[in-house]
Amino acid sequence: MTRPTDPQLATWHDQLESLDREVRQLTGDLSPSQMQWRPGPGKWSIAECLEHLAITARLGAAHWVPAISAARRRGKTGTGPFSFGWFGRWFVGWVGPNPKRPSPAPAVFAPPASISPGRAIADFTDSQSEIRAIFRSADGLDLGRIKARSAVTPLFRFNLATWFASTVAHQHRHLDQMRRVRTDDHFPKI
Repeated sequence: MTRPTDPQLATWHDQLESLDREVRQLTGDLSPSQMQWRPGPGKWSIAECLEHLAITARLGAAHWVPAISAARRRGKTGTGPFSFGWFGRWFVGWVGPNPKRPSPAPAVFAPPASISPGRAIADFTDSQSEIRAIFRSADGLDLGRIKARSAVTPLFRFNLATWFASTVAHQHRHLDQMRRVRTDDHFPKI
């Protein structure tokens, strides 16, 4: 599959592929009960983390794809590096890895409590393919000038560079969370 030609998009694209491999390695030998095990009340299982990532990607894509199409029609082309602005930089850092600063997900992004491990893995894999396709479709556009709204509220808008960078950072956050679940002292052996 082709990578975007823009170096910034290509980096995000490659990071998603790397995350895919890491998730496969992390989950490949787990039983369904291990995938569904929660380390405590209010904590997510590995399956729930994967489904959460699939949900956030699907809901984000619903706003990114129309923004990309409109930008293509308007000829908003450009090359990176693309800036995020101060609020965008803050947002990317906020959703990225930081186990000392847990933050509850907005309800719209919450995974169902009883997601099957197979469904969660399939949903995550499909969403990764979709995001990479979106990155390729945005290649050549000025991602610093194209805005898209949040799935949570129309008042919350960022440029696509911010959304794309935050998506990768957010996935790293939850990959770290899944690693912590798997290495928890009480993680089931079977």
